[in-house]
Amino acid sequence: MTQGSHHANSAILLRRRGIVLLLLALCLFIPSRSHALGAAPAPPPQSPAPPAQGSGRKVAIQAGHWKQNELPPELAHLHNRTGTSGGGETEWRVALNVAEMAAKKLRDKSPKYTVEVLPATTPPGYTADAFVMLHCDGNDKNHTIRGVKVAHYDLTKMADADDRLVSSLLTEYMKATGMPKAPDTTITQDMTRHFSFTYIDRQTPAAIVEMGWLTTPEDQQILVHDQPKAALGIANGILAFFGDSPIGSEDDTKPPPDEPPPPSESFWESLQRRFDEWWQKWQAELAARLDEWWQKQQAELTQRFEAWLASAEQQFLAWLETQLNQFFSQLCATAMLPGAVAVALCMRRRR
Repeated sequence: MTQGSHHANSAILLRRRGIVLLLLALCLFIPSRSHALGAAPAPPPQSPAPPAQGSGRKVAIQAGHWKQNELPPELAHLHNRTGTSGGGETEWRVALNVAEMAAKKLRDKSPKYTVEVLPATTPPGYTADAFVMLHCDGNDKNHTIRGVKVAHYDLTKMADADDRLVSSLLTEYMKATGMPKAPDTTITQDMTRHFSFTYIDRQTPAAIVEMGWLTTPEDQQILVHDQPKAALGIANGILAFFGDSPIGSEDDTKPPPDEPPPPSESFWESLQRRFDEWWQKWQAELAARLDEWWQKQQAELTQRFEAWLASAEQQFLAWLETQLNQFFSQLCATAMLPGAVAVALCMRRRR
């Protein structure tokens, strides 16, 4: 090989090496500059937003004796304890009406309130930020005793929270209704050991409210004819427990900041809304009437069955006594037959 050809081959080799190095540089350069060439950069990691102050209040309001016949098997002995009555109303209906009104007031007050109205059955381990049971008192022998009573579980593990809930409910209920406080001597273990206290989670603040005496005219006036006042007292008691302003205060009259006005409602939307409200109210009324009718039918059927069973038992015992008398009469006649035959034969031989 000549010297000229050797130089030519060296030049070609250097060019090839240069091309390879250029390609490697491009491979390294292009990914590192992909953002500049149009690729969207990945968003920087964001820390979670802090929770809003005072958000997420779950409240349970239990209507005492509502659907009492649906209590679990271990409480079957309480199925017939449907509560007191007075002024043409039953305890469970008054409690349900006040519970639904109070729940609506809390929801309208702030969207942070999630309110559930419960029947007499409490789901085991139920948790909430506040659990309130509504009941009414009754005394057929004393029509002058009156007043509201509020108590908590006497074996509570949340004494401070329960005491605050009791105090808030008592103060606001008396303020809204003008009803006095009932004597402490009327607070019994039916309140402080109510079975619902043992079903909820032990970390849930809870209280039971006896809203007045359905059998006393003064309390009956509020419980039957002025239920919105009772509902306002319950709702404001719950708000006071959480440290929120009561319904009807100046805070409620101020419009929320930067909130657009609500859209105008068309005729058909208004008609649909009114129909939905009527339909829900009618369903609730029908369900209440069906429950009341079914309870009456159950009681009547039970009474008739017990009467029939007693009559059938008497008839069976009378029939059994007749059969036994006939059997013993036949047995005695059969046992005396050989003796009678022997006597007859002896008399014949003597002749």
